[in-house]
Amino acid sequence: MNALVLILPCLAGLVIARRLFGLGSWLYLLPVGLTTGSLLTAMSANLILRAGGTFPQAMHGSVMTVMVLGALCWFFGSKKTEERPELSPWTYLYLVLMTGLVYFTSVSILFLNPDDDFWLHAPMQAQLLKGNFPIRNPVFPDLYYGGHYARDLCMVMFSWFSGVNIYAVQAPVTAFFQVNAFWLVFVAGLRYGRSQQAAVLTSLFVFMGVNAAGRGGWLDTVGNNNPIAQVHTALLLFLFIRVLFDEVSWGQVIGTGVLFAGLSWSYETN
Repeated sequence: MNALVLILPCLAGLVIARRLFGLGSWLYLLPVGLTTGSLLTAMSANLILRAGGTFPQAMHGSVMTVMVLGALCWFFGSKKTEERPELSPWTYLYLVLMTGLVYFTSVSILFLNPDDDFWLHAPMQAQLLKGNFPIRNPVFPDLYYGGHYARDLCMVMFSWFSGVNIYAVQAPVTAFFQVNAFWLVFVAGLRYGRSQQAAVLTSLFVFMGVNAAGRGGWLDTVGNNNPIAQVHTALLLFLFIRVLFDEVSWGQVIGTGVLFAGLSWSYETN
């Protein structure tokens, strides 16, 4: 039954995307809502831990915090929504194929290879599961981490609530972030490129058109802390352009600012 608790932040995120960010189309609502709910939950858990809370308090408190935010947006948020975009059958086919490819690639890489820097992140996950916080560097135990453990924390939360072994949740959690990152990049191109072609080319370029350090783009960059950093960056790409170039409410500006403040923690900051 505890695993069902994981649905609550996702539902709250959908409400925030609908009532705070004013998104009406499911194309925008699903990736923005699911990512927002997940990131806010992880950020809340981290804040509770840093404030001196115990690990169970951080787990339950983070979910309650996001649920309260969702409730506030539901009762006081705007009911106005944007026009819903229309996609061609070929674009829908592209989305289905690319979603499957991103999911399959993420899961396959993690099943067939050890995670990048597992010697570093596995001890960090073990410390979190034991309730040890702040996290010590496993190589230099006199040093504490100030960040770079966002995906570790999300995996630990999923494992703690579901009861599934920490190593078994690595692939589904990573695939969840990767698929949402793809959709966020696509809808950013669709919303602000104002064409289906722009959305397709934008998502293809980010996921398959960039080569750095042997990577073929975000598609096969699934190790270490990268997946959550990528989905966080993709979410901010969508929200930042919206805040900078559209007429938005102060609530949307504040919401975007809060998520932006969490990027340094989720990305690196060690």
